[in-house]
Amino acid sequence: MIHLNRQEQVAVLFLSGALLVGSAVAVIDHHRPDRLEDFHVVPQAVEVPPPAPESVVHLPPPIVSINQATRTELESLPHIGPKTAAAIIAHREANGPFAAVDDLTAVRGIGPRTVQRLRPLVTAD
Repeated sequence: MIHLNRQEQVAVLFLSGALLVGSAVAVIDHHRPDRLEDFHVVPQAVEVPPPAPESVVHLPPPIVSINQATRTELESLPHIGPKTAAAIIAHREANGPFAAVDDLTAVRGIGPRTVQRLRPLVTAD
């Protein structure tokens, strides 16, 4: 047998009363549907946009010339932030134009993997 102290008895009595009141409200609401708000689905209440055409043209990203690009254009390239873009421009101004895209490895912060990722997006023209 479980022995409850006075506080626990009051708590059990209160929770039982709350359960009883909640059940009574649910039964009353169930038997008096006029008190409940009706829910209706209205077909085509909102216009549905047509599906996107399947022939959407995806343009390739523009090719950036590493010998003529501005800092902003260089920063638009993946893996090129403000410091690296400034380093590319500083190297270009100090050493002249890049002869090939692979020459980017001479810039501090650009390694062979970065050059490989940039190859389809840049040119040395």
